[in-house]
Amino acid sequence: MRVLRVRTAAALAAASLLAVPWAVPEALPPGAATAAAALGALFLLSPPSRPALAATALAHLGLWPLGWGGGPWAAGLAAWALWACPGGGAAPPNGLDRFFVAHDYPGMRVNSHLFLDLLSPPDRPALLRAVARLMEDLPVARSLVWEAPLGVMRAVTSRGTFRPEALVDWHGAEDERTEAEALDAPFRLARRPPFRLRVGPRPGGGWRLVMSVHHSAADGTGQWVLLERLLAGYAVAGPAAGGPPPQPRFRRLLAPRGGRWLLAMVRRHLRPMDKVGVRNASVLEREDARPGLTRHRQASLGPEAWEALRAAAHGRGSSRNDLVLASVLVASDAWRRARSLDDRPFRLLLPTDLRPLLGLGPSAGNYVGVVRAEFTPAEVRSPALPDLIRDRVREGRTLEEAVETPVNLGVLSAVLPPWLFRRALRRFDLDPRSFFFSLLVSTIRVPPGLAWPEGLAVERAWIRGSIQRQPGVGVVLTTDDRGAEVVFEYREGLSTEAGVEDLLRRFLAEVERWVRSAPGAQVAVQG
Repeated sequence: MRVLRVRTAAALAAASLLAVPWAVPEALPPGAATAAAALGALFLLSPPSRPALAATALAHLGLWPLGWGGGPWAAGLAAWALWACPGGGAAPPNGLDRFFVAHDYPGMRVNSHLFLDLLSPPDRPALLRAVARLMEDLPVARSLVWEAPLGVMRAVTSRGTFRPEALVDWHGAEDERTEAEALDAPFRLARRPPFRLRVGPRPGGGWRLVMSVHHSAADGTGQWVLLERLLAGYAVAGPAAGGPPPQPRFRRLLAPRGGRWLLAMVRRHLRPMDKVGVRNASVLEREDARPGLTRHRQASLGPEAWEALRAAAHGRGSSRNDLVLASVLVASDAWRRARSLDDRPFRLLLPTDLRPLLGLGPSAGNYVGVVRAEFTPAEVRSPALPDLIRDRVREGRTLEEAVETPVNLGVLSAVLPPWLFRRALRRFDLDPRSFFFSLLVSTIRVPPGLAWPEGLAVERAWIRGSIQRQPGVGVVLTTDDRGAEVVFEYREGLSTEAGVEDLLRRFLAEVERWVRSAPGAQVAVQG
């Protein structure tokens, strides 16, 4: 494969600079040997890029007249790699992208999955055509991520590099565990694009199409952009229509606010050691276990229940999301008390899309911030809990607060080499002294204008991701006009199916309590 040959050629050309001081030491000016060796070591430890390959070729050509016999050969090797190297077209990885690359290791995946439950199988030729068009439309969909000891880069391959058939897995009937193993399989980002599809029959009838995306390529909003382009290719034959324009990098979006503002945000939020040794409440049956496969339990809230929940929230001056969060907290507290666990504060991890705050429209990439909401056990048991949630979440959704995660991860991923950043993330996540987040709660709305192609009979669409040990349990609601799909994602080893089912039942009972409080409500919540 050309990609592998490019990386090999770049490594050989850079390594050959290390041999220069020993090959022609007497012919080199003072300091030239050290400079050549340093340049070779730097390029060898960095991912191949066009500027680095051009500098390598020029260095070899410059050393050739001084007696370096390998100059023409090594320069030609670097020149070929420069010609064959995948070019630009997608934004370079930002701090969040680099974080998700580093956070992918054995025992931890950052795969996000968008499920389409179908009444009938999709048309195979149309789906393969759609995959091809997706890669033509969006450069990130045909990109590779190259990691080296000193850095990470994203390279966009030329159109037609990958066959659509290689990215679609048509499988037969399988049980939930087999599906979980396939979804947790690692992405080979250095050789394959950051997305893949699985298509097969569902247990109990119907079909399922799953688009899995590596989180370094897109967050929840970005994954819908990829799906929209896929559906557009499925619906219409013909040439690619072209995707949305590339989005600027985070630091360019924040730069207009001025250096003082950026420095203030770094001083305000860059406190990685504050997370060490903090022990908040969890809903895990074994906090000290090694995480296993990512699994999930699921329930549906129909349109009547979802609308009644909105009415109940409106009647008390809250939002529907406030009542969802209140139900999660009350259910979690009851779950812990039923197991005689000690009282600890709850800290919710609430992903929030920063695009509206940054003046961006929907796009691929990662522009996600985090709202942290903390509550004592007494507050969770208080009738005023929805009001507390409303005030704290509203305060946390300002740019100055929600930008904490991009600031932390952007700075750390910029100053730490990938291997060291990955090691630090792994040590923190598995640290038995710490439990920083209690639960992840994410509400993702299906884009209102999303058009399902004719012939693709979609019963429901929903999302789940991969969850790390801290918090170990995630609650993901995928909402549209037809209601909400509720998914409780968890890790084997940390939680059991029975334990998560109990937590889900308690959550649904709390939702039903709020639904019944709505004026004239006659709706039961169905799990």
